[in-house]
Amino acid sequence: MKKYSLLLLAVFMVVALLGSMIVGCTPEEPPAPTPTPTQTPTTAPTTTPTTTPTTAPTTPPPPPYEWPDQITATAMGLGSSEYARYLAWATEFEADTGTKLRVFPVENTQTRYQYIKSGDSTLASSGWNEWIAAFEADGMFATRLGGPLPIRATLTSTELPFIAYTTADSDIMTYKDITEDTRLAIAPFLGLVVEINGKILPAAAGIDPDKANIVSFGSYGAEALSVIEGTADIAVSVPAGSYTQQVASSARGIRVIDMNFDAEAAARVAEVNPLYNFGPATEGVEEAIGKNGLFVVGFYHTRAETDPDVVYNWVKWMIENHATYAEKTVGFQFTTVERTLANLVKDPEPAHEGAVRYFKELGLWTDAMEKQNNAKIAIIDAWVEGYAKAITEADDKKIKIDPENQEWIDLWHSYRDALPAIIVPPLG
Repeated sequence: MKKYSLLLLAVFMVVALLGSMIVGCTPEEPPAPTPTPTQTPTTAPTTTPTTTPTTAPTTPPPPPYEWPDQITATAMGLGSSEYARYLAWATEFEADTGTKLRVFPVENTQTRYQYIKSGDSTLASSGWNEWIAAFEADGMFATRLGGPLPIRATLTSTELPFIAYTTADSDIMTYKDITEDTRLAIAPFLGLVVEINGKILPAAAGIDPDKANIVSFGSYGAEALSVIEGTADIAVSVPAGSYTQQVASSARGIRVIDMNFDAEAAARVAEVNPLYNFGPATEGVEEAIGKNGLFVVGFYHTRAETDPDVVYNWVKWMIENHATYAEKTVGFQFTTVERTLANLVKDPEPAHEGAVRYFKELGLWTDAMEKQNNAKIAIIDAWVEGYAKAITEADDKKIKIDPENQEWIDLWHSYRDALPAIIVPPLG
């Protein structure tokens, strides 16, 4: 009986234990699913066309420009303000670009002109007034290496008048006092000096230029200083030039011959060349300030064939680094984009395509300028082609190409007379 009772008790305990286990397993409300970073009813991740950090079709920046080893230039001579201007920017340019600037001081306009025409010089600076005789193959410029070339402008190099002067103790007070006996100094190879003393002043004074008393000198310095040496009565230079300063500070002093002509004199001068432009000196020796001279807008010239990349990068460097050289010598206030564009639209010389590219990049080159520039190029190209044809015909006919050979001059002039006038085409 006792055993039986124990057995019943054991069975009862097992049943009770099982019951409690069943009660413990009753399904509980599952705990709210730990919000797996709620991908809220993501209307299917609108796959914004996965612009995966698309390194946007980035056109890689162009490699840095590889400058040439050197750029060559010609200037009027060691004592000229033109030569000083080249030296003013050469140091910074060479340090910044690694390109050496070689400047040849060449006083002879004919030789400087030929350096550009042949491509031996990348740059030369002067004004159209100085080179008009060379371009038209006038007189001594009518050589095989001279004559028209596909000239192009880049930047303004300077704006200044070339002045005529005598000594302060001279009897010559104005251009009206010039006679056939007045000794007018020239250097035959300096275009502007020849224009002023060989053509302009005689015409203004009512003298046939062929009857003017011309005294020739072998160098710019000898011509410019001739008045204090007593070897000439009137010389020509620039107001701020070292030679002009020498004359002004000499014992004899300087008197500037004002080229502010009266109406009759101005008309006679215009018959010589209607493109002459006269204006007052604003800097230089005191005696020159306010007096008119033959005003020259000087450009840095090059040839049409000069590599556009060289011209573009050089023009860009000159403008962006203007502050590094602008105060070193006179004239650089004109070497700006604004002055260059203002001068180009009034000058017969077209702009080089490399310079135009930079002006366009700045948004300053207009359709009207483009149209005018193309018209200028057409005129220049016609002259280049005409001269080439004249030379070919001369060679075919065995005519010696020499400025002293009248047969050649007549042949060239027969072509020249049929060429378009060298003018400034209308803007637009």
